[in-house]
Formats: sequence, C-alpha cells, structure tokens
Amino acid sequence: LHRKNEVYFKHLWHPRYPQKNDKYLSVQPRLYNAQRINQRHFLNQKELKITRAPQQTHWGNCYSPSDKKKLENPDIELRLPNIKAVVTHFLREELKRYKGKVVSILFYEDPYYKSMKYKFKKLLGKQSQPYCSIKAVNDEILKTIVFDYRHCNYEFQVNENLKEISFFIDLKAPQNNA
Repeated sequence: LHRKNEVYFKHLWHPRYPQKNDKYLSVQPRLYNAQRINQRHFLNQKELKITRAPQQTHWGNCYSPSDKKKLENPDIELRLPNIKAVVTHFLREELKRYKGKVVSILFYEDPYYKSMKYKFKKLLGKQSQPYCSIKAVNDEILKTIVFDYRHCNYEFQVNENLKEISFFIDLKAPQNNA
C-alpha cells in the first residue's frame, strides 16, 4: 500500500442521520439499511481486490443546471399507486423500456390502502391486492437508483404530506446496469 499526498476525492459533508430513523419515511430521502449495503459493497470489492468496480466507470460525472432543466420536460409522465405488484414490476421491468427518454413518475398512496374495507380484508385474511407503504415505495426507488441508475440524471422528492413521491429520471444519461 503506497501513501499518496494528493487529494483523490472529497467527501461532501452531510448531517448524520440516526439509523433508528431509517424505518420511518421523511422528506429527506433515506434508505433502510443503507450503511450495511454500502459496507457489503466495500467488503466485496476488498475480497475481490478490486480498486475500481466495473459499474463505477461514470463515477465523478457532474450534472449541470441545464441537465436539471431536462427533468422538467419529461417525455413520459406516469402516476402509479402503491400497489406492491405495480411498484415492483415498474421499477424492475418497465422502467428499463424507457431508455433514451426522460420519465416523470408520481408514486402515490392509493386511498383504498387506508380504507376500512382494505384493513378488514387484511385482518380477516381475505384475498386482496397487496399494497405497500409509501416508505416501502421510497426504499424500492432508492434501491433501484443505487443499484441500477446511480449515474443517471435524476430527482427524487418525498411530498410534505408523506403520501406521494416524485421521481424524475433522464434515461438518456450515462448508465451501467440498466
């Protein structure tokens, strides 16, 4: 191991967020168990003796204000409820189909999710469309970004009411795994 005196990269300071709050949705994007996911990534790279991961080829690319403007004029606009199958299928399968496009997705809490009818059906074990919490939607979107679209130009925002998540992504931008 050789010690280098020059700066290789800088870390952007950010406030420390207690892990105990990872389980709760907030307007600050937070992924449950992110620290352990990062640790696993680091240890895997160390085990493989890799100094630059293959999926890190676009590391350090910066986006400009004009790139942010692109997100304001999407080619595709979608509204998706927090139905578990809809969210999972969209993030794992459908999103890939929009390569070359700017996509705007509003994930929202379906009113049925909080209805008495849905709660009773769940309580009684009756068959019903499985829903997921907006926190679960948040975590799925963030995992999708981290693993598949981290090099794309994107914007992610949890609405103040904690019932909607706006996700804009430019799939024209450099990407590796998508």
